[in-house]
Amino acid sequence: MSTKKSKNMLLRKVLQVLFLTYILFVSLGHAFNWSIGENLHGICPFGAVETFFTWITTGSFIHHTGVGNYFILLGLVLTLIVAGAFFCGWICPFGTVQEFIGKLGKKIFGKKYNNIIPKKLDSILRYFKYLFLIFVLIQTARNFALVFEKIDPYYTFFNIWSDEIAISGYIILAITLLLSLIVERSYCKYMCPLGAINGIFNFKSIIQIKRDSNNCISCGACDRVCPMGINVSTTKEIADPRCIRCGECIAVCPVNTTKDTLNFKVSLLKNKKLNISKLIIISLVLFLTPIFIGSITGSFKEDTSDRKYETANDIKGSYTINEISQHYNITAEEIIHTFNIADKRNDKLNGLLEESGFSIETLRVYIENIDKPLKDVLEEYPKKYDGNKTLRELAKENESGVIAKLFASADEEVTSVEIKRKTMLVEIKNNVKDYDDFLNTFNISKDEPLNTTLKDIIDKYGVDMQEVKTYVAENQK
Repeated sequence: MSTKKSKNMLLRKVLQVLFLTYILFVSLGHAFNWSIGENLHGICPFGAVETFFTWITTGSFIHHTGVGNYFILLGLVLTLIVAGAFFCGWICPFGTVQEFIGKLGKKIFGKKYNNIIPKKLDSILRYFKYLFLIFVLIQTARNFALVFEKIDPYYTFFNIWSDEIAISGYIILAITLLLSLIVERSYCKYMCPLGAINGIFNFKSIIQIKRDSNNCISCGACDRVCPMGINVSTTKEIADPRCIRCGECIAVCPVNTTKDTLNFKVSLLKNKKLNISKLIIISLVLFLTPIFIGSITGSFKEDTSDRKYETANDIKGSYTINEISQHYNITAEEIIHTFNIADKRNDKLNGLLEESGFSIETLRVYIENIDKPLKDVLEEYPKKYDGNKTLRELAKENESGVIAKLFASADEEVTSVEIKRKTMLVEIKNNVKDYDDFLNTFNISKDEPLNTTLKDIIDKYGVDMQEVKTYVAENQK
């Protein structure tokens, strides 16, 4: 490998580490409530793919993704059209994690690394990600939610210190990381739905990897170094959907130092050679320009324009203690004492409540009933509490967090299905025996879209949240 090629591959590692560091920063910011404006859904290209597919198939959008997501999707598409799966080989942070683990695998297994799984089985497993892509898109459109999140190893890995991860996510992540010890980029090869989409663009991307068979000495170095197991030495144009455009095959080619044997070529310029440094510049400009535009237009910032403070139903996890005390009949001190949370008045409430084991739903119920007698709010409660006293009075009299726990326990006992204000009608439909009966019971129109949230239903029809929970609990499938 020439010094120039070595520098290009070093540059690839630098870019991978930079993008990995950025995602880690966003992930930590989400976990510790730093005001950085992004979340892992909002900066995930596949999240935008899911949302876009849901929109074109149902006319509705997925909750939980932001406008900035589409700027990332635009950057990704532009990069795919021009350079194929460049994102996979140079930017994807989870691909980088797998490569790092793979280095350990090479030390442990030596030449057996990436050769343990039989080739016939490997060739069959490679098609699974396409089937998986179809499944995820269909289920996402049906449920109006990021269904892939619960098993996404990328999301699990970068959120591993939070309590937002499903058990299935941990299982899939563990399997993926263990496989990465014996298979190069195992997730990319067998499961990644975004990789399945990206690879398709390799067939007709403007920039391709092309091999001159007249200059090739068939040494097989390119085949051995390819992380995706492509037989580069027998192909004139590397348009294989498995290719991640990493350029490792180009860097290792011994003939490239004297002859133009294996290189990136621009099809629109009569296959003019393009060195890797120019490919990097072009691809990064295409990918980052839309993101930069989205950033300066505020598309990645949290949208607070629709915030209302009319009822407790309007309270969101992104609100702060100060914000709630300014708009509702409760002081900051009362919130801190009642829910036994840290005195961080400008931090997002969802994080503070999670640390103390409470949900934003419990806070809403408490504030909504704060000046009502306990006996009018809860049917059953310990006899040691005076049912004629208001929740506010009881909270002041008792130790920090005691009354909130009383409500949290009662809330959990109502139903085993997690019903919150952000719950959509499609989730209720999937959990009750007779969805039409549910609609009739609460006088909800049958024309209401399935991605309508309970918050919207409560606002529109005046439905009582507790009654919905009771109904679901008594009529579960």
